Amino acid sequence: MTNHTMQLHRTSATIILLLCLMFQTGCIQIPIGSKVGRESVVGVRTNSEGQISEQIFAVPTENHVFMPFSPEGMQLNYVASETWRFYLQGEDGERKVLRFLQAKAGFAMPWDLVAPLSSTNLWIAVKYDGSSRQVEQHKYLYRLVYFNPIQKTEERLLTYPDLGTFEFDHDKRLLLYKFGTNEIAYAPTRHAETNNAAAHK
Repeated sequence: MTNHTMQLHRTSATIILLLCLMFQTGCIQIPIGSKVGRESVVGVRTNSEGQISEQIFAVPTENHVFMPFSPEGMQLNYVASETWRFYLQGEDGERKVLRFLQAKAGFAMPWDLVAPLSSTNLWIAVKYDGSSRQVEQHKYLYRLVYFNPIQKTEERLLTYPDLGTFEFDHDKRLLLYKFGTNEIAYAPTRHAETNNAAAHK
């Protein structure tokens, strides 16, 4: 058997092995279309009179695939993932696409929190951005995005020692990260005030 023939046999065996693994794990996915899901409001800004002046909508689009082989058998119409798009709507009812917030994710809204920063025209959004290796090191990394109705203005990375949840205290203007009985506060408005001051110089 020549070296060329042996190489062909190895390549064929490798391809067959990969195909078998793909069949067993359901990795063969044939796109068959998408479907827009129900939109939801994920952030609201109110004016001094308590009326809504801006709100942000999240709209998921389901990505459907055909899976000929999977652990559960043939899947004729399987939702493999969702693509989330975001729109900011002002008092005039006009919607603006916030492309920098768009994300392909599972079946939950990908941003942990979306909130307006009072006394500014800025918003913040927080999203998990870590890896399994960082989790092993007890580091949970989140991406904090500042944006206005037109564009993203800045990003920052926040690291926490354990898995938790975010809340925004509008009265104290603090971003709170809660895990177990602990709480870590971050003041995003300090950056917002600096950013606004620089923009008006």
